[in-house]
This record gives sequence, structure tokens and C-alpha cells, in this order.
Amino acid sequence: MLSQETLTRLDQLYTQVYRDNYSLLMAYRQDGFEGPQEVLMAAQVALAHRTIQTLQALTVPSVEGLSAPNYRELLVELAAIATETEQLDCRLNLESTTSQLDRLLHQWLKQVLYGEDSLLLQNFIELLSLTRRLYIPIQSDRLQEQYAQFLREQWVPRMRQSASESSVDTTIRVNAFLKLGQLLAIEMRPWLALLQYGGG
Repeated sequence: MLSQETLTRLDQLYTQVYRDNYSLLMAYRQDGFEGPQEVLMAAQVALAHRTIQTLQALTVPSVEGLSAPNYRELLVELAAIATETEQLDCRLNLESTTSQLDRLLHQWLKQVLYGEDSLLLQNFIELLSLTRRLYIPIQSDRLQEQYAQFLREQWVPRMRQSASESSVDTTIRVNAFLKLGQLLAIEMRPWLALLQYGGG
């Protein structure tokens, strides 16, 4: 088994190869070709390493949670990685991140649903979108159950109560929650129908 020091050196080597040949890979992609397989493999390893490091940084506890300023920077980094993988049309091996990320998403979703922090909500939506762009295999069942419970017990009653007090902020937040439901692959039309017709 390779030592951690050896693995770190290999990651550094792959990263350097990718950086040195980035322009070459982009030129091949623009012409409709994949480029040298050795360089493409180096790119995949380097980008996977960057992704794992960024996700690990996201798990560092913070009093401000996902709304902390440094978390915003980490989301920007993940977005940059996602863009590079899309440009190269490659998939990264990120299965090792699934368990930790699942726990993180479950923890943050609870804060998002039962808090009033709009920035936290937006950042969570962006993080969830990035997991899809990066094809990170998360388990969405628990997230869907948690979200559906929130809709049933909190969101629908709250929206009915505040229907006569509509504001721009409320509309923005409702739209954000609808987008979150779509990202979690939840059919939102029945819930909207409950709001419209007052069904139980």
C-alpha cells in the first residue's frame, strides 16, 4: 500500500502535468478531440484531488455554517472545478466523498429548512447543484424525506398564513424553496396545489 507521502507526491505530479498541458487539452477540445490520454488522466486525477480537498474544507465546523465567507470561496472553487470537468468532458472518481458529503448535506438541510438565513439557503442550493454537475453520487432519499416532512408540517401552513402578507422577500424565498425541491427531484405541483386550494 502506498504511503500518504507517496500519494501526495503523485497528486502534485499529476497536478503539475495538468497545469503544464492545460492549454494543449483545451486546444484539442476546441477541435473536437479528446487529446492525449495520459494528459487527460492527469487532469482527472488533479481535478478529483482538488474537489476532495475543497469538500474536506467544507466539513470544517463554523459558527456561521454554510453562510460563512470562506464557504462562499469554497463554492466558487467547486464551480471552477465543475466548469473545467465540463470543458474536458470527463468524470471524476469522487465516490470516497459520498459518505461525508451525505452527512454534511443532511446537517445543512436542517439548518436551511428551519432557519431564516437566505444566504444559507442560496449556498445550499448552489452546493447541491454542484454535486450534480460534478456527478458526485450522493444518497438523496433522506434529503427528500426531510424536505417533504418540512413541506407538510411547516412550509404549507406557513405559506397559507402569510398569503395575505406577500412581499418581494417572501416571493424570492418561495422561489428558492421551489428550486431546492426540483434539485431534490421532488414533484412540487401537488404542494403548490395545496396552497392554491387549501387541501389537507
